[in-house]
Amino acid sequence: MLFSSRTLGLDMTEGFQGNPNIGSVVLNQFDDSNVFNKFANDFKDGDKIFIISSIFGGTGASGFPLLRKILQTPNVKDSEGKNLPNWGLVNKAPIGAISVLPYFIVGPAKKESQVDSDTFIDKTRAALSYYKTEDKKVDTLYYIADRLTSTYEHNKGGDAQKNDAHFVELVGALAILDFVNPLKAGKNFSRENDNIQKTNYKEFAISSNLKEINFGSLADETKRLIINPLSRFLLFSKYMGYSVKLKDIDGKNVLVVELNESNDTFKKEHKHQPYARKRFTGEFRQEDTVKKLESIQSKYLEWLLEMENQERKFAPFNLMSANCNDYIKGDLSVSKLKEFPYKNWARVDDELNAQIRKVDKSLKNDECFLELFYRVSEKLINYKN
Repeated sequence: MLFSSRTLGLDMTEGFQGNPNIGSVVLNQFDDSNVFNKFANDFKDGDKIFIISSIFGGTGASGFPLLRKILQTPNVKDSEGKNLPNWGLVNKAPIGAISVLPYFIVGPAKKESQVDSDTFIDKTRAALSYYKTEDKKVDTLYYIADRLTSTYEHNKGGDAQKNDAHFVELVGALAILDFVNPLKAGKNFSRENDNIQKTNYKEFAISSNLKEINFGSLADETKRLIINPLSRFLLFSKYMGYSVKLKDIDGKNVLVVELNESNDTFKKEHKHQPYARKRFTGEFRQEDTVKKLESIQSKYLEWLLEMENQERKFAPFNLMSANCNDYIKGDLSVSKLKEFPYKNWARVDDELNAQIRKVDKSLKNDECFLELFYRVSEKLINYKN
């Protein structure tokens, strides 16, 4: 009576395909999953809970309130009827959430799918209307959206849905840092005897409605959070030779991330530098830990490049630059490299040679390598506002 025959026959292995009503029915039955048992077993006093959900589809919109309800339900039992461990701590734990509103649309379906971008706003409105009942049930609720939407390839879910990275998702991650910030406890938590007295609501904004955002578009608080770590890891990645290059693929010019030997300062210079002697020579770069690190560096540049290619571009770096002095856009007084007479990467080499003396000599080579670049990047990239 409640569902059409098409909806009843829906394959839900790839999500609820924009049907929060179906999700509500199915997800009401997942509280005796082993996932909750493992979650409760690892939970400790002082831990906090944060729920992330998009609310313009089916799975996230239906999952958020049901998950919150289960987490705050006393005496939840596992599939064998036993009380879940630490569940009292889970019940009273600080709880926050972010509701992600529409920030992209999808193209026409290539095969049968119930996902339809034209319904995203209506579904969001319906979810927000219901979420009024969540007031005083979570400590802090964050909202994020973007009206300047990119269009993604239509996939109803599962492994085929490989959306490019987006600035909205970076901001969503920052909501977690805001929630757990001990300096913001007075703003994020309004409790009395473990009972929530008020839900705090927060949104995020940029300085103006620009199609391309860089660090200068952000508020001071956001700058302090992201400029140094993003810039420092990119300095490290570029030193190891990773950069963005324009390449002809099937007759089209495409920007790709590559390990470029001509830009590989480590390979060209480390054998001449005192910091590397008896440490980072020979087969060092073939060690498993270093190869995994370089994989992350490559993926990091891909992540930055994907955010640059959205309709709302987040482009704080010159990703194609092979110069360590100009890869950060804007005059933010971030890099100290310009303060010295050394040319380009010679300044980095000089700092590597200086900092190696301060690294714990008992560390393994791969650990020493990470510690060294942590110190060097901190010395050379130090934005303060």
